[in-house]
Amino acid sequence: MKANILLFFIIIINISIVYGQDTYQQGYFIKNNGEKVNCLIKNMDWENNPTSFYYKLSESSPKERAYIEQVTEFEIVNFSKYQRFKVKIDTSGSEPRYLSDNQTPEYEERIVFLKILVSGKANLYFYHRVNMNRFFIQTDSLPIEQLIYKKYLDKDDLQKYNNLYKSQLMKNLKCDKLTPQEFIRAEYNTKSLTNIFLKYNACFGQETVNYVSKPKRKILNLGIRTGLNIASIKMSGGNSGVFNATFEKFMTPRIGLSGEAILPFGNNKWSVLFEPNFHYHNLKQDFNVQFGTKEIAETKFNAIEVPITIRYGIYVAKNAKMFLNTSYVFDIPIKKSKIDFDGRTDIKITTSSSVAFGVGMEYSSKYNFEFRYNFKRDLLNKYIYINADYSTINFIFGYNFLRK
Repeated sequence: MKANILLFFIIIINISIVYGQDTYQQGYFIKNNGEKVNCLIKNMDWENNPTSFYYKLSESSPKERAYIEQVTEFEIVNFSKYQRFKVKIDTSGSEPRYLSDNQTPEYEERIVFLKILVSGKANLYFYHRVNMNRFFIQTDSLPIEQLIYKKYLDKDDLQKYNNLYKSQLMKNLKCDKLTPQEFIRAEYNTKSLTNIFLKYNACFGQETVNYVSKPKRKILNLGIRTGLNIASIKMSGGNSGVFNATFEKFMTPRIGLSGEAILPFGNNKWSVLFEPNFHYHNLKQDFNVQFGTKEIAETKFNAIEVPITIRYGIYVAKNAKMFLNTSYVFDIPIKKSKIDFDGRTDIKITTSSSVAFGVGMEYSSKYNFEFRYNFKRDLLNKYIYINADYSTINFIFGYNFLRK
């Protein structure tokens, strides 16, 4: 059974690779010799600044790859634009364990694609790597340079901040519409710095392009989830196996809610879900114990299951998306959940957590269906000499009633 399920997931993943490609959108790039090439660029919605990209000269053309050494600029129309620069970047660590006692930036010269956030009389650029956010300024009279913001430790190991970027802005963006207080209050983030640059460019009446301003994304889905579980319980333990019992495959209902947060990168393909649901069963079964004596085993299980899920979605058609899940699942038994053997003390159910994998389809961002396989978890995890392996397969139907 497990081998068949594994094979099923391998097939689904291969299908998703073949059909779930990122979209190619209208764009262009400029070669080192100044030649502009109009093309379709594969929109990866890069979280980290790229060093290459894929493109097609037409819908029917084969894909090609362009590297940073070959391209000075590229743009995906109405989405993002990057330009190549050789710049000095402060590579200082920003996490507490990496902070030094030196407030001076630790520069490293690199050739990079910088993302343009604001273009005009003054340009604002952005560079991102893991735990590294750096902004750059460029004006008519100022070659591109990094806006300096650095965390460091003083002699007492207290965290301090080098906020030189505020002085840089005040010196290079002089404008009647910008007061000293605005520079002092400016924060080292996209929203705050973008507002400063937009105000400055507006002072001179020149055309300004705001690449940060995009159509508002839907970032939250709320929905209802219902379906069926196919489950089994296999008990073992006790002297001479007196607690050996198996509850063969049985079906139980489930109903719950789902909250899905769309992550701000990867073309809305990645999301995190919180999916509390209620499920229950009440079963009785005869089984043989020592010397052929029969007893009745009864299990009553009412629980709130709480999967924390990471989802990756792949568009296979305009309104249809295939998704793959991995979940960490908690079970919270309620209403005196127990396993009872005739003539013995009830055994209280206290579950362990488990991992689950799922695959499904979503249509029009509203309707969805998922097949989910849960690895077994122990319903008696607080008992040393008895265990009850609980395995389930879920068939889940969902409807998203709110998108924000």
